[in-house]
Amino acid sequence: MIRFNRYAPARLLGADVRIVSLALAATATVRAYDYLTGHDTQARPPQPGQTPVLVGIEAAAPLWLWGLGILAGTTALCVGIYVLRAHFLVWAGHVWLFAVYLALTIGLTAGYLDRPWLDGVRSGAGLALPTVLHCLLWWRMGPHPVMVKEAASARA
Repeated sequence: MIRFNRYAPARLLGADVRIVSLALAATATVRAYDYLTGHDTQARPPQPGQTPVLVGIEAAAPLWLWGLGILAGTTALCVGIYVLRAHFLVWAGHVWLFAVYLALTIGLTAGYLDRPWLDGVRSGAGLALPTVLHCLLWWRMGPHPVMVKEAASARA
């Protein structure tokens, strides 16, 4: 029987949070590769009269620099989790990736404002999820470990 008005959020363990962080780092690394190699510029060209969407973010910095920025965040994240086991480094990686993803999300979404509705909006919308997840993780982690009963266990 389905019960209404009864919802309990998922109880994530430390291992679950590490898996989510690794998945976020992996997807960010793919984006960094695209930006560093220029493969991302081979996407479907804009219609006549429209400017390429990447022009907005390229005005702030060249794509290869965005790629390096993403790679710096993923490196901090992975080294912090798997090599040094340094809480502050993991936190800093999430902060950095949140900032880069937020800038990319805003830049790419703004690039679609002159286009018909839903024409390419998934590019900016697809970046919204990692932006929110990195924000949530750095916000809840804090720069120093906090051991409370309700927090995800670091030993799991």
